[in-house]
Formats: sequence, C-alpha cells, structure tokens
Amino acid sequence: MAAGLALAAKIAVPAVLAVAGVAGVLLAPSHAATTASTVWIDAPLGGSNLTIGEQTIYAHATSKTGVTELRLVVDGTTIGTDSQLSLNGLLAYATMSWQATPGWHTVEVSDPDHGASAVPVKVHVGPYPVVAAGSPTLRPTITPSKSSASTSAAPSTSPPASSSHSAPRTSSSATPTHSSPPPHTSTPVTPPPAVSAASLSRSVIYPFFPGGDVSTVTATVTNATSVSATFLGKSYVLHHVSGNTWTVDINCDSITPVQEGHVIVTAHAVGKPSATRDAGDLSVQNYKP
Repeated sequence: MAAGLALAAKIAVPAVLAVAGVAGVLLAPSHAATTASTVWIDAPLGGSNLTIGEQTIYAHATSKTGVTELRLVVDGTTIGTDSQLSLNGLLAYATMSWQATPGWHTVEVSDPDHGASAVPVKVHVGPYPVVAAGSPTLRPTITPSKSSASTSAAPSTSPPASSSHSAPRTSSSATPTHSSPPPHTSTPVTPPPAVSAASLSRSVIYPFFPGGDVSTVTATVTNATSVSATFLGKSYVLHHVSGNTWTVDINCDSITPVQEGHVIVTAHAVGKPSATRDAGDLSVQNYKP
C-alpha cells in the first residue's frame, strides 16, 4: 500500500509542475506591450506647400517607459535628431530643422529606442510650375508663289480659240492679308499666404471646469483660402471672422487630461507655399488648483 502511494506521488508532482509552468508562460506580461511608443507629426500637414530653405518640423511622442530621442527622416535619409525633448509626464515634444529643397518630399519622425514611427507626410517645396496665360498666337500668312504671280501679272497676247476677237483678259490674284497677334496679357501674381500673428486665449484648460475648458485660437492671416491649427496630433479648422482675423475653439471633449503641446497655425492657398506660426503652449489638466 505504501509503495503504491509513493508511486502516485512521483507521477502527480511533475504533472502539477508542468501545468504551473505553462500557466506561468501564459500569464507572463508582454514586454512589447509595456514598451510601445506612439509618434505623430504636428506640422507640416500632409499636402502642404512649403518655401525653399529652413523649415521647422514639430512632433510629439508618448511611451509608458518614456521617450529620450526623436529622429527626423526625409526621403529615407536621417536629417537630424532631438534629444533635448520638452517633457510633460510621459509626453515628449520635439522641434527639428530641415533645409528644404524644391520638389516633393516625404517627411517622417521616428522613436529609435522603441522602433516606432509617425505616419509619413508628403509635402511640396517651392512654387508649383505654372503655364503663363495670354501667350500670343501667331497665324500663318499667305505668300503668293513666284510662278502664280508672274503668270497672273502678265496679260495674254493670244486671242481665244473662238472666231470672235475679244479684249485680252487680265487675271489678278488675291491680296494676302497679314493678321496681327492678339495683345499680350499678363496674369496678376498673388502673393503667398502669411500668418503675422497667432495667440491663445488660455494656456491651460480643464475638462470639468465650466468656462475654463476652452481656449480660443486667434490668428491674423493674409492671402489664404483656408487656415488650420494642430494640437496633440488633431487638426482644427479656423473660421474667417472679418478682415484678416481667423479663430477656432480648442476644447477638452476629445483630449485626455494631463497633456501639453504647441498649437501650430497653418495658412493655405492653392498653388502657393503654406505659412505656419506657433500660437503658444497649451496644457490640459485634470482639475483647477
């Protein structure tokens, strides 16, 4: 009897340990899930038309283990890095410069420590090629040939084959006409859009504080067909109030509290370089102190 119990114990104990080992593997936390990073580009927006020369790229990133560096990549080539990040808790904010050259470019921002990248944006640098309107159109003129001119100019000295003698006939050719080209007209050149001023009515907003949960963005813009503002990866469309004034309200409806970032205003016009301006820092907090 004792021998039978000992044999059963030898069989049961390894089985229990094996099951416990499998459970330990299944319940072990995923390292990738705790080290994930999210990166996004605030400005420029995709499809923007930028001026040739130095441009500033604005980007954010967040991770549960913290972000120490963001990298700027243009057309697959690393342009620069920002390791002096502005931090607000787990949120990191970066600004990086790029010497923009004419043509289309793909801009990316990545977090090399976590292997994460923002959604790339495609931008155009420099003026779009424009075909000048009103170019003069030349019409061909008719020049009579020598043979026809000499034949028509000389009258016939032989009478016709009939019995009657009629006066000699003289044939004349049509006088060629010379048409003048239409007058050349030049298309007026519209200057590119400009943002001369941008500001926020509040630098801190609170989700649950009446009257303090909205910050109004006000911008002074010229020569633009549309104006937008970006904050924490979200775009807001500004409305034309009067003159050169455009505004929009940023509220806490879809923003998780305890975040901070720059509000970037961008003015757009078809076929022209976009213009951007930093309206200032905006912070979203849990409660009003």
